[in-house]
Amino acid sequence: MVIDLRPKTTVEELDHGIKVYQNFCRESDFQKFLDLTHNLNWKIDNIYNSDVPEEYQDPDYQPHKDAEIDTRYNTQMTYFLFHAEQGIFPSTELEHEIFGFLLDAMSKKFDIYAWVKIKANTTFCTDKIIQHGFHVDRMPITSLSKHQTTAILHLDDSDGYTKFFKEDIVIPSKSNQLITFPSNLYHAGTTCTNQDKRQVLNLNFFGHPC
Repeated sequence: MVIDLRPKTTVEELDHGIKVYQNFCRESDFQKFLDLTHNLNWKIDNIYNSDVPEEYQDPDYQPHKDAEIDTRYNTQMTYFLFHAEQGIFPSTELEHEIFGFLLDAMSKKFDIYAWVKIKANTTFCTDKIIQHGFHVDRMPITSLSKHQTTAILHLDDSDGYTKFFKEDIVIPSKSNQLITFPSNLYHAGTTCTNQDKRQVLNLNFFGHPC
């Protein structure tokens, strides 16, 4: 008899449709994926854009009124792998390899029938944890928003976290951990203090758990 000692994927279901997958994919595959992301040509971008029209926002939380953004900490490194609305699709050999990994890994957990956006984010170490502005990944908020899924794959261990506006739910950063939730939930990321950087992969799609 062969005993499989590899860590198994576990799923914790929280309120508001939030799910947390530990050991999202096989560790050896995850390490290969991390090696691929190191070769991306990252770009400097703003973390939070306050120019969102009021009519596009949730009446319970309006970032242009409620958020206080410190411009000193509003910079990150980003890489768009896929953005249907902007016509961004994998085109290089590296991008195809990364996208292929994601398709394979996600298809083992989800039946996805439409990809919307895939974006990698990197923030850097700060002396204290800086929480960025709450936001949603689908604007404007429409009836489609609650049917779209946002997923955040944590790429490293750090004292940073993902936080949700509803009930102040906080999920600490943990390598190979995937968080999924309806795309109409306001959430925020942070910097970290105990690593040189904090990296996540943001995925948006239409689909259902298998």
